[in-house]
Amino acid sequence: MELEHVFGYSGLSNVSPNLFYTNRSDIVYYTAAVGIVYNEAENEQKFFQYHDDDICSLAISPHDRDTVATGQSGASPRVYIWSADTQEGPEGRQDPILLQLPYGERSVCCLCFSEDGKKLVTVSTDNAHTVTVWDWRAAPGKQVLATAKGYNGDPPQVYGVVWNPFRPDGVSQKGASEFDFITFGVKHINFWKYDKVARQLESRGCTFGECEQQDIYHACFLPTEPAVLTGGPNGKVCAWRENKAQEEFSAHDRCDTNQRLRFGRLAFDVEYARGCFAYPRISL
Repeated sequence: MELEHVFGYSGLSNVSPNLFYTNRSDIVYYTAAVGIVYNEAENEQKFFQYHDDDICSLAISPHDRDTVATGQSGASPRVYIWSADTQEGPEGRQDPILLQLPYGERSVCCLCFSEDGKKLVTVSTDNAHTVTVWDWRAAPGKQVLATAKGYNGDPPQVYGVVWNPFRPDGVSQKGASEFDFITFGVKHINFWKYDKVARQLESRGCTFGECEQQDIYHACFLPTEPAVLTGGPNGKVCAWRENKAQEEFSAHDRCDTNQRLRFGRLAFDVEYARGCFAYPRISL
């Protein structure tokens, strides 16, 4: 028996972005335990079928937009690294790369590649929301660079993770944030640094100040301070300097759905849905 077509999309219970365009303009996403690469022109699906439990998260490397990471649920969750083009191993490898998380971490709620594609950060759904930084190209047993507690509470408390694209190899561009990545979710955002000498993760919590403390759905880095923007359900975008909220401004009416922020040349887009999409343009 051969899988021919998969209907549906896992978009209700998952908290982080999980649908991306590849470098071939295909669409990569997942349903149940199947990774799917969809070619719209040919109306054709190809499948990645190595997972043995439901996939909960997906990321694509910004370096080549072909290398994909998918994280699953399970008592000992797994992450697979694979090629969207071949549905086999990444970067010409024959087999996908397996990253094995410890027993008790339940599932991978979000994950993200660094800008150069060399590192991967995952967040698990144990009560500590364990954060792990991986050198996924390393030999088995040497792939974990560092782990730390992310945020305590009944999962999911963390909704996403974003690497800083303006800090290549741990050195910030002039004016850019000194943090390597951020995690965010229920009324919090954490700012993280990876010490590659000590192989340790350090985090700083946030101070909302005069800004409304709300759930954070999405975030992006900017090339200069304020270096992070976040969005949540109150319809406002919050600008952060280091780990402190500096100001907030209205982007749209309050809603119950996600904002999606991404840095562009002249502005950023705030995308939201309530049966339709709108794209207000906001000057920086």
